[in-house]
Amino acid sequence: MATYTAIVLFVMLVSGHAGLPQAGMAVLGGVLVSGAALAAASVVHPDGLRAAGVLRPLTDRLPAALRVGVRGGLVVTGLLVVAASFLALLWMFLGRSRSMDVVTALGVTGFDAVVLAAAQATYVGSLVAWGTSWIAGPGFVVGTGSHFGPTAAEAGPMPVVPLLGALPSTSEVHPAWSLVPLLVVLFGMVAGVLVR
Repeated sequence: MATYTAIVLFVMLVSGHAGLPQAGMAVLGGVLVSGAALAAASVVHPDGLRAAGVLRPLTDRLPAALRVGVRGGLVVTGLLVVAASFLALLWMFLGRSRSMDVVTALGVTGFDAVVLAAAQATYVGSLVAWGTSWIAGPGFVVGTGSHFGPTAAEAGPMPVVPLLGALPSTSEVHPAWSLVPLLVVLFGMVAGVLVR
């Protein structure tokens, strides 16, 4: 938790937002996000909370069905986020030439490139969330007049951010992608087997 919070604080300082309120929000956000991840990992592990001796009275009082349901839900969510992360990496690989065109057009060099890279790192979480929505089926919207989904991709005007060049293009849409939402069902089956 401390390492994650320190990285968030460092990125905030490098991006030029060096005020005390921003630093406080960065620390609070880092603690909340990493704490939520730690809590989720403890719940997913069969003996996570018991081994740590944390919240034992609470977990013992919860009905078994609720404990199993929460564990299964967290497993499905974790699998979906991992799949969306791989999808985001694939998008970044396939869209690297479009992203480099934007970087070239901006003309950034040296320290500007480092700051731009750090600022773009804030979009990675959004890219994974968009990948999750893409896998689930409804897709996502970035800017006005755009929609990216497994069955269609339409790009409208977007901010000049190189990482957004990684978003899927219309040429990458294939009829087989309409089966991608079945992954969510598969993840549910895997979670059912794991919690059983």
